[in-house]
Amino acid sequence: QLCDHRVDFTKWFVLEYKTVKFPSSGTVFDYYICPQTHTFKPWINLVPVFEFDPDVPLQATIVHTAETHRLRFFLDMLVATRRPVMLVGAAGTGKTVLMNNKLKSLPEEYMIANVPFNFYTTSEMLQNILEKPLEKKAGRNYGPP
Repeated sequence: QLCDHRVDFTKWFVLEYKTVKFPSSGTVFDYYICPQTHTFKPWINLVPVFEFDPDVPLQATIVHTAETHRLRFFLDMLVATRRPVMLVGAAGTGKTVLMNNKLKSLPEEYMIANVPFNFYTTSEMLQNILEKPLEKKAGRNYGPP
C-alpha cells in the first residue's frame, strides 16, 4: 500500500511549529522561503516555461516541474557545500537526467565519475572504477592526475 509521507510530515510540522505562519493549502514541500520577503512562496512559481530543443536527445531533455526545480535547488546547495548526494527513486523518474544536467554545469576543476549501479555491482568493482583515474601518490594515498 502506497503512503504519501509528505502529508504526514506536513501535519507534524504544522503542529510542531505553531508559531510559523504556514500557508493553509498544500504541503511544506510545495513551498520555499523567499530570501527577499522571508515569506513562503510556491515552488511552481519558479518553474521555467518549457522550450523544446531539437538538438538535445529526448532522453536528456528535462521538462521542469516544481519537483525537479526543488530537487535541483537542494542539489545545488549540497554540491556547493561539498556534501555527498544520492538520488533514490523508481526507474524512469529522471534521477540520471537531473544529475547529468547538474554535472555538466560544474566547472572543469571537478573530476566526474559516472558509475552505473545494478544488482551485480560489488564494492570491489566500485573501488576499481573510482580509483582508475587517480594516481598513486605514496603508500595508500591517491590523488588527481
